[in-house]
Parts: sequence; structure tokens; C-alpha cells
Amino acid sequence: MNDSIPVDAINRAGRLVGTSTTVGFNHLLEKLKSLAAPEDCFDDDFFRENAGLIFETVNDLKGVPLKVIQVLSLDHEILPESSVSTLSQSHHSVSPLPYSKIWESFVRSFNRSPDEIFETFSEKAQCAASIGQVHKATFNGHDFAVKIKYPGIETTFESDLKYVKPLLSLIGFPRKTAQSFINEISERLHEEADYQFELRRSAEISTACCGNIENVEFAQYYPDVSSNEILTMDWLPGIPLDQFAAAEEDQQIRDQIGQALWDFTLYQIQELQLFHADPNPGNYLVHNGKLQVLDFGCTKQMDKDSFRKQFEPLRPGVLDSEKQLAAALQNLTEDFSSEEHYSIFATVGKEVVEILSRPFRADVFDFGDPDFIQDVFGIHHTFSKDPLLRRGLGFSSSPDAVFLSRTWLGLYRLLARIGARVRVDLPEWMND
Repeated sequence: MNDSIPVDAINRAGRLVGTSTTVGFNHLLEKLKSLAAPEDCFDDDFFRENAGLIFETVNDLKGVPLKVIQVLSLDHEILPESSVSTLSQSHHSVSPLPYSKIWESFVRSFNRSPDEIFETFSEKAQCAASIGQVHKATFNGHDFAVKIKYPGIETTFESDLKYVKPLLSLIGFPRKTAQSFINEISERLHEEADYQFELRRSAEISTACCGNIENVEFAQYYPDVSSNEILTMDWLPGIPLDQFAAAEEDQQIRDQIGQALWDFTLYQIQELQLFHADPNPGNYLVHNGKLQVLDFGCTKQMDKDSFRKQFEPLRPGVLDSEKQLAAALQNLTEDFSSEEHYSIFATVGKEVVEILSRPFRADVFDFGDPDFIQDVFGIHHTFSKDPLLRRGLGFSSSPDAVFLSRTWLGLYRLLARIGARVRVDLPEWMND
């Protein structure tokens, strides 16, 4: 457990630069080694070791560095698998701050300690993340989840962003897309650190979805016990989605939960143009056959035209027309001028679209189909082993696409983990 988080720019920059230097030196040694044995250059051990060094640093710093790593750990299409598996610790192994810091936050916000507001308040955090940590409390027989922001964490964002970019390339992230990725991370983090914003977004999305999506539940938030540093909501009693997926559950229940997750995601994107953009399995619980949705700190708003442009390659019929497919893929890019860029899309574009559009070409799709899962991870294998293809992602990723692609591919992975069979009702525009 960390006693505090360093918030002064010089200290944090020193940690990030020091880690970048160490990882960069490892990178240089690997290149020198490749002169003697090219086939052994940049193997899984190399990426795993560097990812481990980076996690140690971001676990201490929290904020921007940790959020970047959390997002990347969900991305099996860009980073090497050995990096992803190591960085996934960022979702379940983050060190919390001690209770004394939490006590100070309550006094600053309410002039009262946690024990003066609640009947019971757990001194041990239930979980910790990039911006804050969660404690459990009770009052009048009701359980609450209380999220407390790390003191001073917002003041670190701008300076940290300057030093995170060099780390990205050292764990296998395409350089061309790094800046748009960092810009999007910055915008989402400022929203996530604004607890009043999350309180409003949670009410907006949950109100819009209630009555329109079956088998989905949301926590109620409590403005009177919330502030810029503290956010109080219902404690939902479900089990984590990962735990549900690993249990011996009836297929009907798996399908029910998977359908709720699919309907919830598609309704937000298609109808609200506002969606929960953090497909971390820790943000979902399952209770009595219902999906419970947590944490609206990371959301993304996108207009209908942008959403349709991103999904056009997956529309039924596009795959059968070389002309339509080429136009749809080209419309996604911000830079499609060079022969190298065209070659990359021509090489893998049709294969990737064929795989990712399968659910849209079925009335009911089985995400537990092992052939589908193998093909999806085959895409990852193709990209992770070929530097040219990884670089190609740099010109195909617009700022809008960064979080939408992670949300959608994250949905596929969650549904595959559940082993759900999902009824696919296409929006009208995809049937035109």
C-alpha cells in the first residue's frame, strides 16, 4: 500500500523518464542482439519484462499513466499478447491509499469523518483504480459504495501526458496513432475525475435505458453524500462478470446476461450516441439473472454519422462488394495516400471485416463458438507478429474510433467469455 501519490510534476516526470530510459535501454540491447540472432529479437519475454517494469511505475503514480495502461491492457489487436497479459494487472492489482488519506478527504468535503456520516465504513478499500478507490459503507441497513478520488490527482494530468507517449512505442504501440490516443485519453480522464459529471452521466444513461433494455440494473447515486472528491452510490450485490463466466451456469442464464450486455451496448451507441466506454469486466456484475452496470466515469459521446462510418464495413452486403468494402475502409482513415497504407488494408481488411461482421450476418450468433474466438485472436496474432500491420493501425484510428473500437471489441471478448448466444436485431440503417 502506498502512503501517498506523488503529485509534483518533477517527481512524476522523473519516474516516467527513468522508466522510459530503462525500457529504452532494454530496447537497444535487443536490437544489438538481433544482429547476431534476428529470429530471437523482440520476443515475448522482452515485451513481458518491459510491461512489468512499466506497471510497477504506473501503480505508484496512478492517474494518466495507469489509465493508459488499463485501456491498452484491453487491446488485443495492437499490443503483443505478452504485453497485454502483464499489463492486465492494472485492473485487479492496484495498490490503494491508506485510510488516513480517505479520512482527510471526507473532512475536506463534509467537515465530518466517514464514521460520522455512515454507521460503518470499511477502512480497507474494496478496489483501487486510476483516479480513486472504493470503500463499502452502511447506513440504516443499506449498503453503499463510496468512491474517493486520490488527493491532487487532477493536477498531474497535463504534465504526465507529455511523458507517457515515449512509453507507448516501447511496449509495441504504433507511433502514428499515439497522439490521437493520448488526446482521447486526456479528454476522458478529465471527465472521469469530475465526480459531479459522472453523477449526471449515470443518471442520464440509466434513466434512458430503464424500460428500454431488459435485465439491466443500475446503482442509484446520492448527491447529498457526494462532492468533487467523493461519490456515493448503492452497493450492488452481484458477483463480478468474470466470476459468473467461470462458474457452471445454465446456458439460458448465460444467453440472458449476454443479450442484456449486447442490447445495452448497442442501444447506447445507436440511440443515445453516448456510451459506457470502459469494457473492463470489473465494471459489470451479475445478480439474479440481471446484468448490473458500474462506473460511468468513462463515457464517450459520438454523433450518429461518426458511429455509422465506423460500423459501415460490418454492414451486411458490404463484404460481398469489393467497391463498397474499399470505400468503407478508406472512409475510416485519416491518411490513405501511400501504397504502403493501401497494401496493409488490401492484405488484411477483407479478412478482418469477414470475422468481425459475422454477428451482423446472423439472426442469433453464438459468441462461445470456439472457431469464432480462434479467428478473433487470429487477428491479434497477425497484427502482433507483423510490425508493418501494427504500424498500419496508426493511420486507420481516428480519435472517435479509439474508444468505440475498444468498446465494441471489448464487448465481443466479454460475450465470448460468457459463452452467450445473442439475438442480433440490426438497426434499420444497416438493412438499407
